[in-house]
Amino acid sequence: MIKLGSVLSDFDDDCSSQISDSRSISKSARNWMAYEILLHHKHLLHDQVDRLIREKHKQEKSIV
Repeated sequence: MIKLGSVLSDFDDDCSSQISDSRSISKSARNWMAYEILLHHKHLLHDQVDRLIREKHKQEKSIV
């Protein structure tokens, strides 16, 4: 997840530093879409890890 965060940071830096001409607008739109997809997957991973941690704690409580 740390690697995904650094990739997202790189995407954000690239998108903010592009010059606005017709070619970079198209590239910027593609970068924005890729950024949004990666961000969505980052949130899904965080949610899944949170659920697994809660389940682990629930199982530990039931064993004790």
